[in-house]
Amino acid sequence: MLESAKKNDHSFPDSKDVISTSFAYIGKLQVKGSVLYVVNLKQVLANMPAPRGSKYICLFDSKGTYLTKYRNEGGEPLWTKGDKLYMFGNYDGPLKAKCNDFCNVMKFDIHGKASLHHEKVYGSSGETLDE
Repeated sequence: MLESAKKNDHSFPDSKDVISTSFAYIGKLQVKGSVLYVVNLKQVLANMPAPRGSKYICLFDSKGTYLTKYRNEGGEPLWTKGDKLYMFGNYDGPLKAKCNDFCNVMKFDIHGKASLHHEKVYGSSGETLDE
């Protein structure tokens, strides 16, 4: 998947100006009989006294070929279940304008297009077992 991202994502960290600090497999999504793989990408700008960077949720098809990515400056991806990615905290990125609430779940279609939702899930939404 890493090689596919380097080849097919023209803005993938080049290790010169932008450095990848994490490329972590999160899980697989089951979407209408197909599989999509989810990776959390973290990157920083190189040669800065106080490095700044960004985070992305990357999607790959069943063969490990890069499909797309979503900028996410908010919650951390935790696990996948069915066609959903659960996050610790609130998603904060370009899709946020489409969610008027605390959005801790990204739901995907077969092409990797995401929509945001909120679900009360222990460990993801701030809910506890007592609620």
